[in-house]
Amino acid sequence: MAKVTIYTRQFCPYCTRAVALLKEKGADFKEI
Repeated sequence: MAKVTIYTRQFCPYCTRAVALLKEKGADFKEI
């Protein structure tokens, strides 16, 4: 699987949902 890096901000609903989706799919990702 491709390396995934996600840039997030606190209290960002889009970031929260994106991280939840990656976790749900079992993706290995780095959150910055």
